[in-house]
Amino acid sequence: MARPPRNRPHFHVEGGGEAEPYTSPRIVITGLPPARVRAQHAEKLGHAIGAAVQQARQKLGTRDQAIAEGEKGFYLEFEIPAAEQDAVEGLENRPAKIELVAVRPTADNQEMVSATVFVPERSAEFFAKKVETYRDENTKSGKPRNEALVARIEDVRLGAVRSLFTDDMALFPMVGRQAWWEVWVRDGRLETLRHVAQRLNVTLKEHAISFPERDVILALANEESMARLVDNSDAVAELRIAKDMPTLSRDAPGRTSRLGGQSRRSC
Repeated sequence: MARPPRNRPHFHVEGGGEAEPYTSPRIVITGLPPARVRAQHAEKLGHAIGAAVQQARQKLGTRDQAIAEGEKGFYLEFEIPAAEQDAVEGLENRPAKIELVAVRPTADNQEMVSATVFVPERSAEFFAKKVETYRDENTKSGKPRNEALVARIEDVRLGAVRSLFTDDMALFPMVGRQAWWEVWVRDGRLETLRHVAQRLNVTLKEHAISFPERDVILALANEESMARLVDNSDAVAELRIAKDMPTLSRDAPGRTSRLGGQSRRSC
């Protein structure tokens, strides 16, 4: 049997695939969680999540439909003790399309980490229900349901540009000052970002580089413009500051590109 033409000379696979057993998307958090006064902790988180979701819905209600593109949603920022950092993976939920996008130390307390997730509007009540179940239901062994995750959450707030910024906060642009940002884009949403940036007159570099589940492109904006870009799309996963004026190249497989002062291999 004749082989089909190889129109991608840099990518060629011989033979077929191999079957693998099903892997559950559920994240299992191990170890003992911090001791909590159950009702008090549930009340605190319930209020925080409720306030954040209410603010998010107000912002979504004022979204400019002439500018916005992508799935309607918002970001929630969680504070988790640094000693419990492994629990951040439990914030992601594939069936609910909730994606963990950025993790960083908190700006004012190195004993905490900030973990930010993108939440589609249709999953807005997901974390509130998690907390309610923790408050009201027990496992067969008598422990609160969802304790492994909920007991490790210290606080919750509505996410913003700073929630997605994973560089040293000393590099965060001053109010009104434009800077070149590395925009780490969620999988499959680069064109959405381009469209919204064009409508907002935010300058993007022509070329991007790709990694598994992320594209990276450079944008020239101040904090206010970047906030509008974030609020009017579902595209942004993470933000950093470009350390020098970069040159991005995708001319050949394996060629090294300069992005934000670091050498990364383009795809």
